[in-house]
Amino acid sequence: MMHRLGVSSLMTAVLVSALHVAPARAVVVGTAGELAAAVQQANAGGDKTIVLRDGVYTLDQMLWISATGVSFSSQSGNRDSVTVQGHGMSGGVTHVFGVNASGFSVRNMTLRGVSQHAIQLQVDIDSVLIQNLHILDTGEQMVKIPYDPSNMSLTCDNGIMEQCLLEYSAGIGPQWYIGGIDAHNARNWIVRDNTFVGIRSPADAVAEHAIHFWSSSQGTLVERNTIINCDRGIGFGLGDRGHVGGIIRNNMIYHDSSEGFADVGISLESAPGAQVSCNTIWHEHSYPNAIEYRFAATTGALIADNLTNRAIARRDGASATVSSNVTSAQSAWFVNPPAGNLHLSGPVGSVVDQGQPVSGLTSDFDRDPRPQGTGIDIGADEYATGGGGCGLTCPADITVIDSDDDGSEVVTFPDPVTTGSCGAVTSDPPSGYAFPLGTTTVSCTSSQGAGSCSFTVTVLEPGAAALQVTSCSPAGGKRRKTIAVVILGTGFLDGATASLGGGVSVSNPVVAGSTQIGLTARIGRKAKRGPRDVAVTNPGGERAVCRGCFRIK
Repeated sequence: MMHRLGVSSLMTAVLVSALHVAPARAVVVGTAGELAAAVQQANAGGDKTIVLRDGVYTLDQMLWISATGVSFSSQSGNRDSVTVQGHGMSGGVTHVFGVNASGFSVRNMTLRGVSQHAIQLQVDIDSVLIQNLHILDTGEQMVKIPYDPSNMSLTCDNGIMEQCLLEYSAGIGPQWYIGGIDAHNARNWIVRDNTFVGIRSPADAVAEHAIHFWSSSQGTLVERNTIINCDRGIGFGLGDRGHVGGIIRNNMIYHDSSEGFADVGISLESAPGAQVSCNTIWHEHSYPNAIEYRFAATTGALIADNLTNRAIARRDGASATVSSNVTSAQSAWFVNPPAGNLHLSGPVGSVVDQGQPVSGLTSDFDRDPRPQGTGIDIGADEYATGGGGCGLTCPADITVIDSDDDGSEVVTFPDPVTTGSCGAVTSDPPSGYAFPLGTTTVSCTSSQGAGSCSFTVTVLEPGAAALQVTSCSPAGGKRRKTIAVVILGTGFLDGATASLGGGVSVSNPVVAGSTQIGLTARIGRKAKRGPRDVAVTNPGGERAVCRGCFRIK
């Protein structure tokens, strides 16, 4: 006879095994040999949080990740202080990271000098976080997400790449088969707040896009990126290997007068239901189109409120709603185009307040709210009356280990990135401060009285694991259902709270072994279908999020 478990009984059953999970700990390494050994130990079931001291780590072979939930970060939080590298773009090390398990994360370091990809996922790898990296000088695409065309059910879902700089130090790549992030058959990825520079082909053919999702990828969000002197900017689909849905918004794309293989800024190819809104594109080369939508499979797309100096072109039988775009931009309208700074330098009459409302669009490139006036502005920048205002973008949250076991750690961090007129920017506490154990909020403000941001610095005791949310099980549920959910990650403390996003109420959270939280989730009958962020907050205020890791069906 089959017995049905109630929610409380099911939760007890789920947590019985969780209570036997050993607490996760951090391994601090200082040499390439120690780094390789730490990866081997993590793959064999050892500690999965790997922290790198400042220095240069030259690999003899790629770091192959086969265990779920392995994370890498620099101890200082400064991406310029830790470099993990191969032997150059024609050397024998093909990758920095080869990833064959979900829940992988890498933060706050530089990756460079490999013959293929800095990071390559295998098929069916979910919940990946790539944050605050400097990736440069790779022989092929810098971040690669492949697929198996014989089994399209194997998808890479719910990844995030944010606050990264991807570039070629020579201003041009080694060959044409290069790109920034190149993703096949991926679902619900977010690519935001990154900068791409010099992804250009030297010969033979055009380079791939700075950001390219295709081969049946779906639901990608690409926002607030800066793209400078790349052959192609952002692409959903290529030929008949398309992309379903997705949003491209609030991006700034610039290319100088260098011809070479300079091509389109944003392209939709076999991309039904895609949305392209409030992007700014300034091209000085001769290619005629800033935005293209192509092929008969592109239907139901929306292209609205974009600001360009080139045409928006329909090609090969595509269809879309194209409205409220301005394609006659002038260089004087922008603060500093060669630097990729396409903020408005003044209140352009044909742009300010002239856009149409777009569902889900509530802020601009700087996260300033839209609208500032009677309507939203066309392009990526919502002009603030009084000279453009000040935009501050803070560094990513920093987590470090108390290396001397003295109750504090000196942490240095870069200044916030500024846009507009900011004057002097101060951080409180400042860079170089001895941060105590726990989580401290750093507040950054402008002397002009406008523009602020904040981030956190968390100092962990030696041996403690960084707070990270990697996934949850199940990864979704239906409306009007009450289900048992287990959140997976590291660094969970007793008393931690959890949330599964709007429309989902959470009760009875139980922390088990610092790597799991069991809870009861009630999905409301009016909850909107789609992805939700899974968040965990420790008692001291430290918070971690897995973007889009729970989906309401």
